[in-house]
Amino acid sequence: MSTQFDFGIVNGNAVRWCHSFAKKMTERGAISARDFGSGAVRNATDSLADMVEGKVAELAFAQMVAANTGIRPEVNFNIYENPLVTDTGTDLPQVRVRNECLALRGSIDVKSTRSRSHWLLVDHFRFHSDVFVVVKAMMPDDIEKSEEHWPDLFRLGVRCKVVGFAYRHDFLDAQTGMPRYLFKAGERLFNPNTGDLIGPKLKSRLNYGMPINDLRQTPDEWFELFRWIRSSVFYGAALA
Repeated sequence: MSTQFDFGIVNGNAVRWCHSFAKKMTERGAISARDFGSGAVRNATDSLADMVEGKVAELAFAQMVAANTGIRPEVNFNIYENPLVTDTGTDLPQVRVRNECLALRGSIDVKSTRSRSHWLLVDHFRFHSDVFVVVKAMMPDDIEKSEEHWPDLFRLGVRCKVVGFAYRHDFLDAQTGMPRYLFKAGERLFNPNTGDLIGPKLKSRLNYGMPINDLRQTPDEWFELFRWIRSSVFYGAALA
């Protein structure tokens, strides 16, 4: 995985680990059955697939950072017993540098999405990270409904593409400080290229949006982010 935006592979063993983690979270009731920000209830298969996809995306971005900086972000596999306790928007709280595990002071929220998606959406409850990264994970379209795909994914892995990123302030109008694109529950997204409405009605009460094509994604912008990550490493006492 490199800044040339090539597709990378999160290998099958890593996918299996993500699945095992998500299964433990589900069995312990550490995943809320409700969509965050709405009253919709998801079944266990849907919740598990969603969490696996999210962790796969985080691993794909961690691989990209490691390939370009020598710093390897550590994906958060902590199990929170209370569904109301979260990672507070820090998907990659630690990094490994020269075999030392160090804290990362900046917060990074990695968002997984499908190849056809046009938007990066952030629920307003979760709009507190410094950086939002979009990864397109090539998961089967019906993975939320069927478990038959997992053996192949454990064997072959998942192809991913780290598409781009946005700083928190990129979502906001430079003059007013208000969100550039605001979507409410019951509204639908639109195709940024044509203006046509797309997708189902949104469930979450309030969402901040950014078109995928507006994300930062040039090599210079990626290297700027890598410098920011390096500067965010806390070189204090190593973590256990």
